[in-house]
Amino acid sequence: YGYVVALLRQADPEASDIATARAQIDTLLEKAPDDPMILALHAQLEMRTGQAQVGLSIYRQALRLYPTRRSLMYGYSAALIRSGRPQEAVEFLDRSIDRVVPDPHLYELKAEAHALQGQQLRQHRARAEALLLRGNLRAAIQQLRYAQASGDGDFYERSGVDARLRELMAFDAELRRDN
Repeated sequence: YGYVVALLRQADPEASDIATARAQIDTLLEKAPDDPMILALHAQLEMRTGQAQVGLSIYRQALRLYPTRRSLMYGYSAALIRSGRPQEAVEFLDRSIDRVVPDPHLYELKAEAHALQGQQLRQHRARAEALLLRGNLRAAIQQLRYAQASGDGDFYERSGVDARLRELMAFDAELRRDN
C-alpha cells in the first residue's frame, strides 16, 4: 500500500513503477476487494495513468459501498473536476454535503467546480461556507461581499447571499459586543 502511495506522489513515475503499482493493487484487492482505502488508491492510480473513466467508475463503486466516506467523496469530486466535469462535481457535492457533517474541504471543492464554470457568485458562496467552517468569520463575510459584487446568479441566489451575509454580520457584531 505504502509503495503505491509513494509512487502516486512522484511527479513522473516510470512505466515499470506503474506496472509494479498495478500488481501491488491487484494483490491488495484479492485480499480485501471492498476496502475503501484500496479502492481509492486504485481509482487514483487509474486517474493518474489517464484512465479517467475507469478511475471514476471505481470511485462510484466504492461510494455505493461507503456513501459517507470522506476520502472517497474528496477523491471522486476532485477526479470529476480534473476530468472536465465540474457540473457533475457540483451535483455530487450538493448531495454529499447534505449527507455528512459540514466539511470545509467539500465546500472548497465545490468552489473550485463553480470557478471552472465561471459561476462567481456560487464560487464565492461556497468559499465563504468553507472559511466559516474553518473559523474565519471575517473572511467568510468578505467572500459573501465578493459574491454580491459578482453580477451573476439569479434572484434567488443573490437573495440567499444577501440573507447569509446579514446573518454572518449580525453574528460578527454579537461576537464583538461580547468581547
